[in-house]
Amino acid sequence: MFRASDPDAGVNGEISYSLSARSKADYGQLFSVDSRTGVISQRAPVDFEEHRDPITLHIVAIDGGEGSLPATARVVVTVRDVNDHAPDIRFETTGSGSDVTSLRVLEHSAAGEFLAHMSVDDLDSGNAGRVHCTMPSSHFTLVRMYPNEYKVCLSLYHTIAI
Repeated sequence: MFRASDPDAGVNGEISYSLSARSKADYGQLFSVDSRTGVISQRAPVDFEEHRDPITLHIVAIDGGEGSLPATARVVVTVRDVNDHAPDIRFETTGSGSDVTSLRVLEHSAAGEFLAHMSVDDLDSGNAGRVHCTMPSSHFTLVRMYPNEYKVCLSLYHTIAI
């Protein structure tokens, strides 16, 4: 909450609050100020990945008198990072150039045969953006190629006919 005082009587002492024109243009979709109380409210979720740098709001207080001079205060909002993004997993087969919805495996395919390329991205920062993938199947295995890329292969111990 932002609070200003004015010792004048009547409308000369009645104070109203607002975001500065610049703060309203830059952050009015995220924050608002109650014109009577000066309470600053969050209007929408603020994502760390979009606002890594602190957000500076300028709050204006002005009395109701004729020719009054506004006072401005600076409020700095620092957004903390939370693990709020789910990983995005994409599969691609050799030469397909598009996402995979199903795979066909021949009955006597060789163990270790490449089936699909898998990439995983997480928009979170730091440790929250690191991914670790496993394949809970005895028929298929994931082989890590790069930090966020894997190849899906037939397991060395597969005994299935699909």
